[in-house]
Amino acid sequence: MISYAKIYRFLQSKVGSFGCVDSRIVLTCDMIISIVASLCVALIVEPMSGDENFYFIKVLISSFLASIVAFALFHTYRIIVRHTRVLDMKRIACAVLTKVVIIVTLWLFIIGEVDMFNHDFLYLLLVVCVLEYFITFSLLVLARVLLIDMYEKMATPVTRSRSKLMVYGTTRSSISLLSLLTQSKKYEICGILNFDSKNFSQKVFNYKVFPFNTVDDLESIFKKQNFSFLIFPTLRDLHQEEERVVKFCHDCGVKMLISPNIDNALSNDNEFKLGIREIKIEDLLGRDEIQINMKEVRRKFLGKTVMVTGAAGSIGSELCRQMATLGASTIVLFDNAETPLHDIRIELDEKWGKNAPDGERVKIVPIIGNVCERDRLEYVFERYQPQIVFHAAAYKHVPLMEENPCEAIKTNVTGTRNVADCCIKYGVSNMIMISTDKAVNPTNVMGATKRAAEMYVQGLSQNIASGGIKCETKFTTTRFGNVLGSNGSVVPLFQKQLENGGPLTVTSPEICRFFMSIPEACRLVSEATSLGMGGDIFVFDMGEPVKIIELAKNMIKLAGYVPEKDIKIEITGLRPGEKLYEEVLATEENSTMTEHPKIRKAKIRSVNFDEVQRLCNELDVHATVLKGNCNCQMEVVSLLKQLVPEFKSQNSIFEKLDN
Repeated sequence: MISYAKIYRFLQSKVGSFGCVDSRIVLTCDMIISIVASLCVALIVEPMSGDENFYFIKVLISSFLASIVAFALFHTYRIIVRHTRVLDMKRIACAVLTKVVIIVTLWLFIIGEVDMFNHDFLYLLLVVCVLEYFITFSLLVLARVLLIDMYEKMATPVTRSRSKLMVYGTTRSSISLLSLLTQSKKYEICGILNFDSKNFSQKVFNYKVFPFNTVDDLESIFKKQNFSFLIFPTLRDLHQEEERVVKFCHDCGVKMLISPNIDNALSNDNEFKLGIREIKIEDLLGRDEIQINMKEVRRKFLGKTVMVTGAAGSIGSELCRQMATLGASTIVLFDNAETPLHDIRIELDEKWGKNAPDGERVKIVPIIGNVCERDRLEYVFERYQPQIVFHAAAYKHVPLMEENPCEAIKTNVTGTRNVADCCIKYGVSNMIMISTDKAVNPTNVMGATKRAAEMYVQGLSQNIASGGIKCETKFTTTRFGNVLGSNGSVVPLFQKQLENGGPLTVTSPEICRFFMSIPEACRLVSEATSLGMGGDIFVFDMGEPVKIIELAKNMIKLAGYVPEKDIKIEITGLRPGEKLYEEVLATEENSTMTEHPKIRKAKIRSVNFDEVQRLCNELDVHATVLKGNCNCQMEVVSLLKQLVPEFKSQNSIFEKLDN
């Protein structure tokens, strides 16, 4: 015997097609319902002729003709039943009204001459019209409601392993998210959490809205519903609730989710693929990401040949992705890291290279090379003639560069000089240099070398502007803080330490840093290309600096642990060259507004290019010839301090040079 459960599972497996019934079937069902409604009216109202059988035949024929004309006029059968909404009900109502008018017209024609002033006849006609309209419309709507209810019951997975989830808010985004979540096989919706000072309870899609005003309200709701997950429809909602709901979820161990994209929620196979993910630490930056007008930026790169140095790194690889989406015709990937370069080349080829449609295909050119090797750079510039160059190649680890100053100078200073000189020689229209906030009043070798590179690029721009160098290359520099998720940054380090069970190591409880996401950093760099007039250094509003120890605590909480109880935090002390606070603009500098409200242009002091060039040459010679002699590190760093007078070492062996 076939059990009910087997039938149910069979229907559930067919729920995709069941929810999208063929329009011919819908039309047939509507016709049957409409004719049945007319026959019901005929039974209620006494026959208008003596022959009762003939009377019902006339009713059936007139109802059939009127219904098919009305439904064809308003295309009610084309409405997807499970998505029936109020606007669709209006179309059904108009179709039913049309049916009634046609039926009355047909009946008057069949009856022949009638006395229009006969009150009994007019009364009977009015009753027929009202009953016909009310019964037909009611049956059509009832059929759709039953079908929708059946669909939702069968679409909802029957499983005991689903996690209880609460949706945040009653905004339009929340309602759209809620509608899609009803089909989730992973989550069971237990209600909607909504901030409401009036504490007025409502329902949405038959799900209860739980209003809260205080933390006590949240605790009460949590105890009653015992939900494991809370989902936010947008990052804006998340940021608004950082001090209230987010903190509560951390304390109670409730995992928070975010829905980054509702529009493309369902795939073709009707599987729930909303792109829901857990809240990441970059979502808790305390500010919205800076948005760039990518349509305007696209005009700058459309059809251009773009070269990216350091293309295999975190920033460089994201720049390559963005250039591909912005319509660059050729992207030259320049890096000396073989395996990462191979990986990004494969990724770009798959998405925008050989497998992309002809009109969207981008030529991907991977080049193994080092920016310190001038001959290799000359070859690449001469062969591929890049029009825009992003210079992201650099050494960036502060303690490591403090121990290897010669290599820092060779890559960060000499490497930048080589790229900039090639840009001038081969007529590149724009060079964008990726700098760092550590270049502002540097306290370490890494920051000082980046500032030296800024000064060289700035000096070139001044010479071009004054006519000393005949070319039209525009040099632009972008400064930003720590990039979340980049190779070697604090977030991947904390994640690795969490996987190992801790402890999380923080150098000082007072240390603060500015943070941004990788895509945000690269959008800023792309925008700088459009804003730059030559020799500009762009900085932007990164919000308030974040304490690293708070970052560590938040990451522990996001992982579902309790700081200092489950996972310890260990203070290790400042590393060589490290300072407690980073700056975005030097004290001698101020800034001016740009077209973008969140991006500012540093108003920097001019430099003596001849002196900068002389000291850069000396640095290059010392770093190349004397790098094997440890005693000569002092001499090299001393020269660097001459070039960058604001460079004052901290927690380093080079502090003695400042005396």
